[in-house]
Amino acid sequence: MKKVIFLVVAVLLISLVVVGCTQPAATTVTTTATTTATVTKTAAAEEPEVIKWTMAAMMADAEPFGYFADPQCDYKWMMHSLSDRGYADFLELISGGRLQVTIVEPEAVFPTSETIENIGQGVIEIAHISQGWLTGSEPACNVAMGLPMAWPTAASAMDCYHSFGFGDVMDEIYAERNLWAEFVPTDEIMGFITTFDAPDAASIKGHKIRVWGAYGKMVEAMGGLPVSMAYADVYMGMKLGTVEGSTTAAQALENTKLKEVCVGMSVRPKTNTPVNAIVINMDSFNALPDDIKAIIEEETKNYTLAMAGIEHMQNQLVVANAVKEYGIKIWEWSAEDESMLRELAKSEVWPYYGGLSAKSQELLDIMIKYMQTVGLLK
Repeated sequence: MKKVIFLVVAVLLISLVVVGCTQPAATTVTTTATTTATVTKTAAAEEPEVIKWTMAAMMADAEPFGYFADPQCDYKWMMHSLSDRGYADFLELISGGRLQVTIVEPEAVFPTSETIENIGQGVIEIAHISQGWLTGSEPACNVAMGLPMAWPTAASAMDCYHSFGFGDVMDEIYAERNLWAEFVPTDEIMGFITTFDAPDAASIKGHKIRVWGAYGKMVEAMGGLPVSMAYADVYMGMKLGTVEGSTTAAQALENTKLKEVCVGMSVRPKTNTPVNAIVINMDSFNALPDDIKAIIEEETKNYTLAMAGIEHMQNQLVVANAVKEYGIKIWEWSAEDESMLRELAKSEVWPYYGGLSAKSQELLDIMIKYMQTVGLLK
């Protein structure tokens, strides 16, 4: 019996082996490919450093008027504010937000008369200034700020500064005060605002005219009677007859209301093109990243020239409003008057300011050569 069971088991085992060694027909083998993804974790990019500066404005902001007060208008700053409040916005824009400038009002940090010294010492980093503020300590600024009957437009002033080497001389002067500077030509409508009819240059003779800077000698050369008076006092001076006119920009018709007390204004020829400046503490400027420094050096001059054009249009609007609202007269003097006044200034006014220092004469020579080159002088 045991032998029979053994044989049966043996037969079963042999059968299993035979079956296991036989290849099954039509067997399909499926292979599945597996892809392993490698994930690399990158550290989050560092936020760029934000540099914060403080900028002293040159004067109080003017209230927007006319279409410039419309919220749809792209130019929200008025007159000189374009070159400090507007420039602060511009710096933030061109630096991609890496340079942010806070504006402080004139006199808020230090007296306006001490702006240059305080910027040079790094009390704050930047300011918009009138170059006339330096004439007491730097005579060359009498020429740099724009002499009577010199450059007739903002474009011509910048051309002389940047194409004829005038700006190179001024860069040296500012560097001695630890300042980087760029120059801001104003394209204001400059002329004579008067309480008498002034249809030509000869009309100024014998009249009391409030003057500033080199205009004292210019009015004197024209036969007028120059009077020194604070800008804020001109309205009452003209109203009371203390003075009969003022050498100033058209904006005075609006911001000191001279349109209420004047008869009219001469608008051609433009009697001068004031050139202001943006000054930056040299140490602060040099500490900037190289790309921001390069942008400021290249783009500031373009910005200031563009803004001069807007300032001109704001002056033009002031004149138009004064004519419409108060009926003031507008006088355009002849081309002969313009040529006569320019030659008069060259012979009777400019030499005094050129003679104040070697740098003054160097600048005056450059200016005269430029004006002769472009046909503004013989």
